[in-house]
Amino acid sequence: MNVRFCDRIGMGRPKESPYRLRKYESMIDEAMRAPLSVTALKIDGTKLMEILKIQPGPKIGQILNILFEEVLDEPEKNTAEYLGKKAMELNALDDKELENLAKQAKDKKNELEQAEIKEIRQKWWVK
Repeated sequence: MNVRFCDRIGMGRPKESPYRLRKYESMIDEAMRAPLSVTALKIDGTKLMEILKIQPGPKIGQILNILFEEVLDEPEKNTAEYLGKKAMELNALDDKELENLAKQAKDKKNELEQAEIKEIRQKWWVK
């Protein structure tokens, strides 16, 4: 990017910031941002299976997604103790209710990611 910027100065256009250059800067920022992921939780699927005494399956992923959404709202809740207790409560829910909560959690995560990307693109004035 710096070589391209210097090339533009050498061509006599130091103040010009073309769309393509801004778009590349935006793409770099998007790739470099920290992804939102359940791996940020202080508890993982293996630990959940031990706590809940259940087999691997979609229920583990659903619970992790719900826990992650809660931690996004309140980062101080990202402790193994709290997440373990909350997982026990979620495990008591019926499958349909758990599935709906997990879908809502994923939707919220996607909204946050889209908002972050939108902010980066606005910073560089690109679409």
